Amino acid sequence: MKSYRNIKIYGLTLTILCLLTACDHLVEVTVIQNNTSDSLYASFNLGKYLTDSIVYNRSKYLTQITIEPHSLRPISLLNVTLKKRPDSSKIYLFIFDIDSLRKYQSKADSRGISKKSLLKKVIIQLNKVKEPVDTIYINK
Repeated sequence: MKSYRNIKIYGLTLTILCLLTACDHLVEVTVIQNNTSDSLYASFNLGKYLTDSIVYNRSKYLTQITIEPHSLRPISLLNVTLKKRPDSSKIYLFIFDIDSLRKYQSKADSRGISKKSLLKKVIIQLNKVKEPVDTIYINK
């Protein structure tokens, strides 16, 4: 009976250690302050350009970050993503008006959706991020 109990304890301990070492940690790179009365959608990209089809597909399911009106929202990346990138690499943060995105998504043609809905584009150089992180203010 004691050996069965010991096996359970060892199994539980091993499971906890695996979960602690396997989990990716988030690294905060900036904070967005939405000072508008509209919801915003933020999408980041490791490449310089965000095509209309990428914006359309990501925003259709709001797969990245939604920022409610008059609120703060931290933007974080997985530590694994940062470890694979050189220190001088940049992320490109694109902030859109959700109402505008939905308006242009309802049309059959999604060309120009990024130009028509984009509120702000911010370039964040990863080796320049310091604690506390900078805040990006969105005003209309």
